[in-house]
Amino acid sequence: MSNLKLFLKSLQRSGYPNSKTNVTTIARAVDYDLDFFLTDLLHELGSKKTKDFVGKTFSTLGLTYSPGMKIDFTDSIGEPGSYIYLIINSFTFNEGDEDYDEVWISYSWGDSLLIDDEGEKTLEDVWDDVDMGTMGEFEDFVDEIKDTCGAEIFKKTGLVIHFDSQI
Repeated sequence: MSNLKLFLKSLQRSGYPNSKTNVTTIARAVDYDLDFFLTDLLHELGSKKTKDFVGKTFSTLGLTYSPGMKIDFTDSIGEPGSYIYLIINSFTFNEGDEDYDEVWISYSWGDSLLIDDEGEKTLEDVWDDVDMGTMGEFEDFVDEIKDTCGAEIFKKTGLVIHFDSQI
C-alpha cells in the first residue's frame, strides 16, 4: 500500500482542492506517487466513495455547475486576461481496470475570452471563423485548450481528466 492515507491527510490540511500549494508539491513532500492516485482511491475507498470524493472535489472547484471553473490562459494560449470556463456535466472511471488513472468527463465550455494580436474573441467567435481550410488548426487550438485545462485541474486535484464528450 502506498502513502495514500498520509497524502489525503496532507491534502485536507492544505485546504484541498483550493490549496495555495499545488498537489504535486504536497505529493512529493509525503513521498506519494500521483500516478496511482485514482487507482489507490478505488482500491482503498471503493467505487462509490471514490466517485463521491471526485464529485466533491470537482464541485468545490465550481466545475460541476455554471459558470464552471475559470481557467486562465495568460501563460499558455493567449495574452493577459484570456480565459475559459470549464463545466463538467458528468464523469466516470473504469473501476475494473487495475491501472486506470483518468477521470473521463462529459463537459461543456462556459464563457470565454481569448485575446491575441487580432484582438478579443470568444471560443464561439473563433469557431464562426473556421472554414474547411482551417478546421485542423481549430482542432489543434481546442486540444491546446483541453491540455491547459487538464494541467490546471491536475495541479489542483492530482486527477488526470480525459475529455470524453462535449455537451
